[in-house]
Formats: sequence, C-alpha cells, structure tokens
Amino acid sequence: TASAREPVPLMAPSQAFLNYTRSSRVTVKPVLDELMILHLETGTYYSLNPTATQIWNFCSEAITLEQITALLASCYEDVERDTLARDVRVCVEQLLRENLLEFAKP
Repeated sequence: TASAREPVPLMAPSQAFLNYTRSSRVTVKPVLDELMILHLETGTYYSLNPTATQIWNFCSEAITLEQITALLASCYEDVERDTLARDVRVCVEQLLRENLLEFAKP
C-alpha cells in the first residue's frame, strides 16, 4: 500500500459518497502481482499490493467508496462488509494523502 507515515483517520461519512479518480500526475507500471506508481512531481515511487491495485484499477473512472466496496465484496465474499468498507476507506485515504488519487470533478 501507499507509504504509512502516520495513522490514517477515517473519512467523514459525507466523503463516502464523493467520487475519486486517479491523479494525472503519476505514471504506472505493473510488476508481477503489484503495481509501481511514480508521482511525477515528487519523484516518489509507491508499490501497491494486489488489493490496493484492484482499488486503483477501479478508480480509472470516477467512483465512490461504496462502489469500490461493492466491487471488492464480489471478489472477497469471506470478508465482512464492514471490514472491507473500512479497509477501502483507509486505502483511498492513503492514496489521497500521497496525491495518487484525487476528488473527481462533478
């Protein structure tokens, strides 16, 4: 996942319905079962694990946290929905903090 510098605060409930999308300031390369992302402005590299890569792939177009959670729920049927939703929020928050995702324009 994105670098972990500090605990990630959970998003406010109102943010769950905002749309998120990939930043245009990055370049991406798949490496085995992970994804390498280079932020073009900072020169920082990030490595996403397979689940974070799925979340990244879902963000190719504007998407909400609820939509991401629903898509992942179909892949991870053995994971409780609340746990999955929390993990999605944490991942998206980390990607936002590192400017790898951004809020989609309405």
